[in-house]
Amino acid sequence: MVGQAGMAEGNQWDAPRQGRGFAIATLFGRFQLRTSDGSEVVISNRRARALLAMLCLARGEAIDRDFLSKLLWAAHFGRGELDDALKAAQRVVDLGWPSTYLALTSAALGNNDLAIEQYQLSKRLVNSVILPPVGSGTISDEAMDAYWLIGAKGICGGLEADRQSYGQVLKMMYATLHDKADMAICSPAIFTGNSEMVFKTFGHHLTPANITGLLVLWADIDPIRRVWQHPEFIPFAQRIGMAAAWDKYGWPDLLPPPSNRAPA
Repeated sequence: MVGQAGMAEGNQWDAPRQGRGFAIATLFGRFQLRTSDGSEVVISNRRARALLAMLCLARGEAIDRDFLSKLLWAAHFGRGELDDALKAAQRVVDLGWPSTYLALTSAALGNNDLAIEQYQLSKRLVNSVILPPVGSGTISDEAMDAYWLIGAKGICGGLEADRQSYGQVLKMMYATLHDKADMAICSPAIFTGNSEMVFKTFGHHLTPANITGLLVLWADIDPIRRVWQHPEFIPFAQRIGMAAAWDKYGWPDLLPPPSNRAPA
């Protein structure tokens, strides 16, 4: 089965077109996708192209159904289609992957207590599909439980005080981990709307791992939206190269070109 990949827009398919910076994906079998165009610009657009953005990160490599399920969740979550995002997130869990996406969606739907429980289930996968960050050292079971509870409340609890507490943990991790742009810091920073930490971590470098977090960035959901609404977001986007891509291919639908650009 060979063809183009696109995301449904009502009853219409918004298919990518070569020459406009969108990837052309070829289907190999039922669950694999392969890109022939390595455009990265589509990571900025939450409408219908989040899936293709992720495909661009794996040039020349097949993407299995586990990864595709995560992409579908990101596309629905970014578009505010929370019921569909919940189904996609449950599919991710059913495939044996962390419950983080399920918890984020539940929290966005206002089910905060349930989301806190769901988020902590991911700690069972530590040292299997989740590897501890380099430099984290040995962590006792008690400390691991405390860490996941603080994180779950900070990300899913809906209370600003809990976000601030988790922010202190992220600061400690930023100071001690070898990789200042590790996903263990980058993703929670986005989830909690911690703009300062987002700018610091992604400002170090982009990697195939941490750049996936930028898909969640475009959800118009509090507190995530605080990052792209921050007055320093545009200079940050310019520093890491996103603004240049937007100038070439078009600005995000949530973010019209502003005036507070950093000097070139």
